[in-house]
Amino acid sequence: MEYIIILTVMLFSITKVIPEDNLKKPIFNAMTPYFWVKNINETIPENRDGSFMYGGHSCQITNFHYLFRHAARYPSLTWIQKMDNISTVLREDPTVVTKYPFIGNWRTPFPKSKQYQQSTVGDKEMLQLGERFGKRFRNNVHKNAGKIMFETTSKDRTKQSKSKFCLGLENVMGKQSITTSTDDRLLRYYDYCGKYVKEVDQNNETLTEFYKFLNGVEMKSVVNKVRQKIGTSEIEPGGDVAKIIAIVNVFVNLVKR
Repeated sequence: MEYIIILTVMLFSITKVIPEDNLKKPIFNAMTPYFWVKNINETIPENRDGSFMYGGHSCQITNFHYLFRHAARYPSLTWIQKMDNISTVLREDPTVVTKYPFIGNWRTPFPKSKQYQQSTVGDKEMLQLGERFGKRFRNNVHKNAGKIMFETTSKDRTKQSKSKFCLGLENVMGKQSITTSTDDRLLRYYDYCGKYVKEVDQNNETLTEFYKFLNGVEMKSVVNKVRQKIGTSEIEPGGDVAKIIAIVNVFVNLVKR
């Protein structure tokens, strides 16, 4: 008995950063960074997932689809500018600098030229994923030599992820014959859906609950705690706190400091 799927790896945009092993969290959803839930030092047995039991029968995988998001990347230009703006506000507040002197000389380490680009941490992530894939399905990859197809979006970050994944795969399997194509209509389908663009993307009513939370009791409590911790009243409800959280999140996880 054979379980047949077509071998295709597709990479697309979902998440921004990956953390160190010691920051792993038991969180599982579409935006979960890979190594929050996987130990990068895990030993992968050869052909671990190339076969399985189904209905009392031993089944061998012959072909399969695989869907990946892209790896860790730099923030968008919009968010880089937001981070720069809030860091300027903090640097120019004497109370904050007195309490935290390092802020006086601190700058967000995200050059605008790197917007949306895959980071070195992302390179490492996809390299390791390619190696894991090669080990898990060594026999399957070998049998499908010359039939491996990748589909990516037109975004640089997905193409960069694909290249590093292929390099990791070749570290295990040797040089592979790979076909690559770009398909935004499949992988970025929402950009081509008029109904989605009109009723969701351009519809401010979809943000009603977001703004309700942003101006609610819970967020006001968070704002007050951040103000007390930093030592300034210049932090505005909602937006400024989100910028500070983004700086901490991306800085710790992307720059790894």
